[in-house]
Amino acid sequence: MSGERKLHQEKARRVGAILQARLLQLGWQQQDLAEKAQVPHSTVSRAVRGICLPETDNLERMALALGLPLSYVLDQATAPMPEVNEMVREISLIVSHLPEDAQRYLLVSARALLAQQQKERAPEENAKETTGSCPS
Repeated sequence: MSGERKLHQEKARRVGAILQARLLQLGWQQQDLAEKAQVPHSTVSRAVRGICLPETDNLERMALALGLPLSYVLDQATAPMPEVNEMVREISLIVSHLPEDAQRYLLVSARALLAQQQKERAPEENAKETTGSCPS
């Protein structure tokens, strides 16, 4: 496999992890995203699973429907953080197999944990701060 192809596959996998994580945050299913972004469900499914990158216009519609700028998705997909993206993907896959009430419980717990961490970090941050494609 060529180096360029490996990079393309890695980018598709990372975009998939980003999309999946945002779907979980919003409590959406793939079909919800397909409808809101006006993109075929098959395209959303392949993108979320990291099988391939959607065409730019489809990826942009999906990102915007999820409340994310396309630039954020692309930047995160190329950021040197494969271990973090792999953890997000693994967590997403595990959670997707849980019953809906368990998913909601985990989401509420994760939000509470994040809020607590942000609250604890706020004084530190204030002190530091000076002012490819899937067929359609």
